[in-house]
Amino acid sequence: MTGEAVASFFSLTPDRVLAAVEVGGLRCTGRCLPLRAFENRVYEVELEDERRLVMKFYRPGRWSRETILDEHAFLSDLAAAEVPAVAPLDLGIGTRWAPRATPRTDRAST
Repeated sequence: MTGEAVASFFSLTPDRVLAAVEVGGLRCTGRCLPLRAFENRVYEVELEDERRLVMKFYRPGRWSRETILDEHAFLSDLAAAEVPAVAPLDLGIGTRWAPRATPRTDRAST
């Protein structure tokens, strides 16, 4: 665990949240609403096609990668069994796990 990861988590801004969504090619409208969460940071983000995503940023050092991926598998299984659950979304980069996002530089012009 690096100090940078902890600092990044505690200094999440709407622009950084939107950049994380757009890392896989999705386009946001700019609407980013924080949702209540005890351990993690959770946001609702609106996409240009009017879909809404829930983005969850895990507290650094709290959960192992294995634990997070196990949670993702469990949620996917629930959704596949038609149990109401929010399954993880592949970000378009071949994984649901995206520990870093590079911000888009053209946000101001869109």
